Amino acid sequence: DTLSLLEGKGIPEDASVVAIIGPTIPYLDSEIETLRKYIQGGGRLFLAIDPGQRHGLANLTKSMGVQFANNFVITMSPIVGGGPATILGRDFDSSSEVTKSLPAASSFAVFPLVSEVSAASDKNADLQVSDLVKTDGFSFTLTDLSKPVRGRPETKPVSVGVAVKGKVKAAESAEPPAEQEGKSFEAIVFGDSDFLGNRMLMMGVNRDLAMNTVASLAQQTDLLSIRPKIPKGTMVTLTQFARFGVIIAGLSVPILLMILSGVLWFRRRGA
Repeated sequence: DTLSLLEGKGIPEDASVVAIIGPTIPYLDSEIETLRKYIQGGGRLFLAIDPGQRHGLANLTKSMGVQFANNFVITMSPIVGGGPATILGRDFDSSSEVTKSLPAASSFAVFPLVSEVSAASDKNADLQVSDLVKTDGFSFTLTDLSKPVRGRPETKPVSVGVAVKGKVKAAESAEPPAEQEGKSFEAIVFGDSDFLGNRMLMMGVNRDLAMNTVASLAQQTDLLSIRPKIPKGTMVTLTQFARFGVIIAGLSVPILLMILSGVLWFRRRGA
């Protein structure tokens, strides 16, 4: 369902997951505060935010121990049909419920324009941040795509998706210290939202990555990595005589039609 934070009603208590996908306008301080209270209360948050947009959610991710770099990941080895900003996620966390079922050798996720996301250097020690998806070793980052790249940049694997869990301490208030610590929350943050769109959803493991993220946050582990059923083909076993009959039938029909068309042509010509 669609949730409007401008109305000041807060987030419903029965919300399994709150997803913020591809925001393009700045969030108000009151909206960000509502989201902070939600995660302090043990909420589950799915963030897919794009670089170059003034959504102002970097402060929210920072309070969760996640650094949204708001830069652009570039590859030195672009894929066929894609530019240097079309990034492949090739390294998946083998211990996370979201990605552990993805075949490590053959799986890849496609991100058309993605920012680096990683654990904040000054994060609280109680927050556990793990890299869900990382690029290959041919990647580097830029803060401005309009400026030319000078020299050969240093390439390395770049994290483009992280999972975080733990407790976020509330701001200073008159509440007891135990209540200020809040409940344990979970969040998954990606530096791109285009991989969830119709154009990219069926590329690589994008669909499984999206569905597993929601299922994991909603604690619906029975829905993790559900694959569409492959229809079983029907095999027809023919004997040698039956195969000979099929060949004869296949040849006799066009020959018969050619003979009939010739007879009709001669009859009409002589009429």
